[in-house]
Amino acid sequence: MEVHMSDETRSASGALSLPDDPNLDWLRKQAKRRLDELRAANPSAQLSDAQFDLARQYGFTSWRALKAHIDALTTDGQLFEAARNGDVAKLAELLDANPDKLSVRDKPYEWTLLHAAAHNGRLAAVNFLLDRGLDVNAREKGDNTYPIHWAAAAGHVDVVRRL
Repeated sequence: MEVHMSDETRSASGALSLPDDPNLDWLRKQAKRRLDELRAANPSAQLSDAQFDLARQYGFTSWRALKAHIDALTTDGQLFEAARNGDVAKLAELLDANPDKLSVRDKPYEWTLLHAAAHNGRLAAVNFLLDRGLDVNAREKGDNTYPIHWAAAAGHVDVVRRL
């Protein structure tokens, strides 16, 4: 999807409206375009400046808030949110509709859904994900850790026992 700033509409608050199906690749491309525009006026502009400016244009307080909003619109983002919150009903609904998403990984460290649930002490979600066949021995790429490491570090003894 190729959308340029001039093609977008503004909301009543004056913020730009996101396209119907924004995704992170689209957002990153928009930030790089904005960086080129900023550097025309200020050669020392950084990508973080462009990201912040873009987020403000869309009515968000930060790049992180804009990225989180777009993540929440995707199936993967909804799965990780449900795992972090322990929302087993939402996990079941999403995985029933998208069984191939059981082994989805979250960037930047490629956490599994089990990492997210374990880190947040969501025992019911951990049980559900294990019952669905998620690998208890899956490692993430940051520290090469298992979900049990994150549960232990956060003091979730019941989850540690289960894992």
